[in-house]
Amino acid sequence: MAYIGQKGGIAMESRGKRLALGTAAAAIAIVGGAALAQSWNRQAAGQAHASFVTQGSGESYGYMMGGSAAPGWEQGGSLPGYMMGGSGSPGEIMGRQFANGPGPRISSSAASTAAQAVPSGARIDRARRTVTFSTTQVHLNVVATMTGSTDGFEVAGMSNPSIVVPRNSTLEISFVNADQDMAHGLAIVPQGAGNSEVPMMTAGPAFTGAAVWFLGDATASSAPEQTISFSADHVGTYQYICPVPGHALAGMQGELIVS
Repeated sequence: MAYIGQKGGIAMESRGKRLALGTAAAAIAIVGGAALAQSWNRQAAGQAHASFVTQGSGESYGYMMGGSAAPGWEQGGSLPGYMMGGSGSPGEIMGRQFANGPGPRISSSAASTAAQAVPSGARIDRARRTVTFSTTQVHLNVVATMTGSTDGFEVAGMSNPSIVVPRNSTLEISFVNADQDMAHGLAIVPQGAGNSEVPMMTAGPAFTGAAVWFLGDATASSAPEQTISFSADHVGTYQYICPVPGHALAGMQGELIVS
């Protein structure tokens, strides 16, 4: 399969990043004729955890990625050379297709609490919109949600704040997608990588394991959650972004500063 996209065809819709990529853009293309069947299996602890199959013009999803059984590419590894999509917004389509994926989920009320929670060991400056840690063990909630007419990341009750951590910190980030009609992800990338229209395909994580490429839609009662852990072992200014096509450009990004 191949992701079909055209830079000039991207147009932002009313929600800020509802992408209209044209009838062919963001499509699942059938390569080499009438049908292509593709599947992979992931094994962990000696058991097969996942199988994903697409065939012909219809899709059959034996496994929806998410949680601890997710394939490596969803947890910051190399992405496959295809991306699901259609004639509408890739984020909407991806969100629907993976809405019922296995893996951890939390209640809607717990997601709201997580978005407001002040992390232990952090100093909050709401005027400057910063979350500054003095400890090297960092535990943080990042919740993708809709605020007003736009989507963003909620951290300690702030939208897209700057996060400052000491060098050689170990970060454990609980990422929650609380959006009920849009896929969202979280990736820590080099500064400037969020300027890509399709960062899922062009931006690798700045630190090993520092990415959840996307989670499917939340429901009225629960939201998918995944925890990533990585070592921030290089001083610098990085971005945390939503790598779903168009989302970082529409404003789903903030700074991670390793000092």
